[in-house]
Amino acid sequence: MKYIVLSFDDGRKDFYTNAFPILKKYQLKATLNVVTGFLGRNDLPVFASANYACLSTDEMKECAVYGIEIANHSVNHTNDLEQIIRGTEFIYNHLKTEQEIGFASPSSEISKKNIDKYKVLIKSNKVLYIRSGNQIKRDGLYYAGLYILYRASKSKKLFNLYNKRNIICPNNELEFYPSITCSADNTMDQIISFIQRIPDEHAAIIMFHSILNPFDLGWGKDKWYNSVSDFENLCDYLAKKKNNISVITNAELCGMSTMLLS
Repeated sequence: MKYIVLSFDDGRKDFYTNAFPILKKYQLKATLNVVTGFLGRNDLPVFASANYACLSTDEMKECAVYGIEIANHSVNHTNDLEQIIRGTEFIYNHLKTEQEIGFASPSSEISKKNIDKYKVLIKSNKVLYIRSGNQIKRDGLYYAGLYILYRASKSKKLFNLYNKRNIICPNNELEFYPSITCSADNTMDQIISFIQRIPDEHAAIIMFHSILNPFDLGWGKDKWYNSVSDFENLCDYLAKKKNNISVITNAELCGMSTMLLS
């Protein structure tokens, strides 16, 4: 068995309108990383492809009732320690949950190189785990070159070379979780091919932002989206492979690591 986490950053309105119905159709779980201070707003410049809109608090609660993991993306889309703590407290208070809350780093600013600054959040039980992604400006020339080449060629092999460092072994004691960042720069064939190459008993977090129809107003405003049809194709593939692939939440992946170590 291999394990896949479908992780959605920001709490964009189109998660609720476009991605959530597809997840329910295929009975799949996901993790939704919410910027708590943006809930209910439709004037957010950083969410151009979402047509500047965030889902509401009630919509977030509806997702949680279904089984979507609600994780923290800070109050104001920064990696400020105080804002992370406040975002976590907001989710606790509004979902009335006793489960620990994970944190996804905005702009993937947290990495293995600076994780020590943030470990206090985990040690104080303010954060269950920290999830981040790739960032070209810190990846070095080799990975920057791979990114440019896979983007231009749509090569599945190059996409795999770029992302294979982010395959997760749940047997390790994990506080920091890398992810594979999806956008308009890649194809769903690349993502599915990557999933096929993951070894058994390993995991990967596939990170999305917006899921859009070509007629949605955010289409083409930036690169942070994938199409509804592509996302549905991915969900259909994962559902058909349920005997070999388990779609879980980031919190469940973190729990696997803890259980295997106990």
